[in-house]
Amino acid sequence: MKDKEEIDSKATYLVEKAHQLLDDGKRNKAMRNLIEAADLYEKIARMDAASWQAALKLAMEYLVITARLLVEDESFMSAARVQTRLGKVALMLGNYKDAADYYNVAAKYALKDHKPDPAAVLHASAMYCFLTYLQAEYEKSTEFLKRILGMFDTGKVNSSHIFSILRDFYKPGLGKRIQKINVSDGDLGKEGFSDEEVQAIKTATSARATLDASSFTFTLQPPGGDPGYVAGEEIVSTLDVQMAIDGALESLSKPVSIKDIVVEKSSDLTIIKHFPSPVEVPTSGRVVLNEEFRSYHAGSNEIGPLEVELAIGQVLLKKKVPGKKFTIHGRPVNMVIAFEKLQEPLVGKPFPLRIEITNDSRGDASNVEVEVELPDEQLQVVRGTLKKKFLALAGGESGSWEVQLVPVQEGKSQVKVMVNYKDSNGKQAEPVLGEESIEVKM
Repeated sequence: MKDKEEIDSKATYLVEKAHQLLDDGKRNKAMRNLIEAADLYEKIARMDAASWQAALKLAMEYLVITARLLVEDESFMSAARVQTRLGKVALMLGNYKDAADYYNVAAKYALKDHKPDPAAVLHASAMYCFLTYLQAEYEKSTEFLKRILGMFDTGKVNSSHIFSILRDFYKPGLGKRIQKINVSDGDLGKEGFSDEEVQAIKTATSARATLDASSFTFTLQPPGGDPGYVAGEEIVSTLDVQMAIDGALESLSKPVSIKDIVVEKSSDLTIIKHFPSPVEVPTSGRVVLNEEFRSYHAGSNEIGPLEVELAIGQVLLKKKVPGKKFTIHGRPVNMVIAFEKLQEPLVGKPFPLRIEITNDSRGDASNVEVEVELPDEQLQVVRGTLKKKFLALAGGESGSWEVQLVPVQEGKSQVKVMVNYKDSNGKQAEPVLGEESIEVKM
């Protein structure tokens, strides 16, 4: 690798010379040396696979120094071009995030110049938008483009190929399906885009096409029967994902994985088994995932929307999936009335009668009102009340009290009880009736 050694030696000399020139106050010559050294290290990276990464990092180091010197000199347009080049080198290293940061700064420097170059502003802005899109930062990508297009004269660039791609990509809105976007390598090359930049643009349009063509279906398992979903019972939700990977993304030959699923939900819902993540999507492109939740309270509920985050290599995708609204019904309530005669009823002698109301169910009852009806000609109350209220009787709870009755005459009579209450849905339930036969002896 004699050529590589010679190029490396020349680049090292240029860098050393640049430092000497800076010490002598010859900044312009120093910057030219640094840029030439960066050129040489890029050349090494392209010719030697074993040292490409180290060579590109050196190229970036000297470009960063150059950009800083240009900003100090308020040569903002030149600084913008160097920042754009840093973005290109970051793309060669496969680092979308760093590249996006460089393009962001490039656009800002270009706009800061007293005479901004619209093509340079658009170039850096377009790359920033597509790279943030590939990091699933959709709102940031869209807002940046809206803001930047209002900050310079687009009249000189609105017929360019990159402007056309941006318009087709963003104008309909990122939430809407769009037609396949044509990306011409040749036309972008004529506008100064490198091979790596063209590939990033193609990857972004392919990512959007992938989201448009893939399906994300969220459903709830139907309730087991009437009255529907019941408080306290588990509800199973299903996310069915069918990926349709578009060409440029498919060419990356990277596995597709679901990194995370964020689920919004009503405050009354408790998730008891989350969607699994991360999950690798099989080669068929389809994966079906389940999540289980429950609510202990009756009422209207909603689970979702869901945000599904996917990864294909370093490309991140996010998909918003609509949620589901449903109603949770309270558990059925079963009120049971029981009587207990604590002494044998005899004419003229008081005897205690215990009345017990039991909520023999898993549902909750509230505003429980009990009314006792006696045959006046046969039984009289001497102690206790014939009307009783309970604020609530939860499932399995009971309430009881005693009344002292005095039989007036011999024979059989009926004590009747009526229970009114609100069920676990908060609705007034049908009254529950009960009666007890009392046989009075002399």
